[in-house]
Amino acid sequence: PELTMLYDSLIVDGLSPASVRLVHGLVQAAFAWGEKRGHVRSNPAKLAECPTVRPQPPHAPSMEVVKDHLALLQVEDPETALAVRLAATIGLRRNEIAGLRWHHIDFDAGLVSVTEGITVTPGEGATVTETKTGQHGHGVFSIDAGLASMLQDAQERLEKVAADLGEEVSSDAYVFSSDPLHEKPINPDTLTKRLRAHMDRHPEIPSFTLKDL
Repeated sequence: PELTMLYDSLIVDGLSPASVRLVHGLVQAAFAWGEKRGHVRSNPAKLAECPTVRPQPPHAPSMEVVKDHLALLQVEDPETALAVRLAATIGLRRNEIAGLRWHHIDFDAGLVSVTEGITVTPGEGATVTETKTGQHGHGVFSIDAGLASMLQDAQERLEKVAADLGEEVSSDAYVFSSDPLHEKPINPDTLTKRLRAHMDRHPEIPSFTLKDL
């Protein structure tokens, strides 16, 4: 009963049902660990009532809204603008955007290969994972001239930074990174936070997330 009351209070405090279920999962796992080692006699989390998560219908922004935000982002934050363009044009997930490397892009053929994703685990850091794209976690997409131009601009900015540092860009370099030479992938959460910060600066335009795209 105490755990059920705790979950109810978390809902009242504004936590979403999905977040409460994550809390429940951690509590249940902790008690299971203790039960295995004889620290507790039973797992009370198994008897607790947890809120039901109801799937929300997809909410895609209009093309006009995306264009309005892109126009602002290209001036304020070109890297986030590129992430939005990739998500809006070919439907890349944010972990796939984070896992995109320059050698995945064929400018001559106008193609981008999606083969990797980035997952960040607390205490462990970033790891390269498979993606959900395609039947075998691999997909090849066409890129239009506008997206190709944005990618080339991003590549030129990176090459300029590398030249200023007296270095060369590695063939394995990531398209998105917080590292000067893009040797490490960006944290997908960073992309989310940057876009959210942009939306907060422009409340006059309807907002969206990378997932909405």
